[in-house]
Amino acid sequence: MIKNIKKLIAFTLAETLIVMGAIGVVAALTIPNMSRDTGNVEKLQGLKNCMQNL
Repeated sequence: MIKNIKKLIAFTLAETLIVMGAIGVVAALTIPNMSRDTGNVEKLQGLKNCMQNL
């Protein structure tokens, strides 16, 4: 009985690989957007500095 319970709780290698693949796809889609936003923040900060100097 205990062996059956342990077998039901564990994840298989295939399930783990599928989840890791899904996380990789989501990360690949979101990381470029995050870096693009960071560039906009840097440009905005530079513009603010220029306006303060004027």
